Amino acid sequence: LRNMLDMHRASSNQLTIDMAPTDLLSDVLEPVVSMLYHRCADFEVLLDCPKNLVVMTDRLRLKQIVLNLSQNAAKFVEKGFIRLRADIVDGMVQVYVEDSGPGILLKKRKLLFSKYQESLDSLNQGTGIGLSVCETLVDLMQGEITLDEKYESGIEANPGSCFVIKLNTPAILLDSVNLEKSDSLKDEISLAQNDSLSMDRKKSLGDKSPIELPENLSVLCRYSKNI
Repeated sequence: LRNMLDMHRASSNQLTIDMAPTDLLSDVLEPVVSMLYHRCADFEVLLDCPKNLVVMTDRLRLKQIVLNLSQNAAKFVEKGFIRLRADIVDGMVQVYVEDSGPGILLKKRKLLFSKYQESLDSLNQGTGIGLSVCETLVDLMQGEITLDEKYESGIEANPGSCFVIKLNTPAILLDSVNLEKSDSLKDEISLAQNDSLSMDRKKSLGDKSPIELPENLSVLCRYSKNI
């Protein structure tokens, strides 16, 4: 259903991308791995990604792409693995979804990202638009998605497949020191936001000055004693 809605939005130029700093491991790949484990336990789900690998991307859309590709792989893999991997190539980040399935027939590779393509499996599962949506989303993020024609899974009689998502954006590897600075920066931003909220609240009160009390002020207190 989500793919259908996204396809409709794309055709009417209503799909939007929200680029933000994204930790590939914790924000994208680990959540997808946890979903795959719940769906199927007949194969091994592998994860290969450096810690603190941060890129500027749309984390929700990238997660949607990786999940779509992983779920497609889960339909075909009977033994072996699905591997989610991220790497830095020439300073740019690439994300890989690899599997040890039967592979994709040569005659179907040319139209792999076409809309409403013929199903890749014998059971005709899916709507035929998942890969097309993935390509559309990657394009909106100024990236590229391709099928690695030379990939081999290493498992006999199961050549597998590998989709490569080139984000075309530089990577930022954060060490612990940078993370501490980042946390400090977050605190400063939070304080600034609180100050801004305080100013807004003052404005909502009409910028009224506080009432000044007279210097000589007598206060009458009531005193009672229980007997």
